[in-house]
Amino acid sequence: MSSASLDKDSRASASEAFDSLVEQVCEAVAGIRFGSVELVIHEGRVVQIERRERVRLERQASGETAC
Repeated sequence: MSSASLDKDSRASASEAFDSLVEQVCEAVAGIRFGSVELVIHEGRVVQIERRERVRLERQASGETAC
């Protein structure tokens, strides 16, 4: 294989990996009303996606206890 075709294959592979990462981040964001999505990067590469979701509780009327 020539170096030009290797370079083209390498770019195609990188593009597929990027598209996959974007899709995974979008899935992590989907459905979160309150929270965060964090990308963990090690040596210049995304190695982990963390999703934290917050649940907001309605305020209780004064004098009422939650439990």
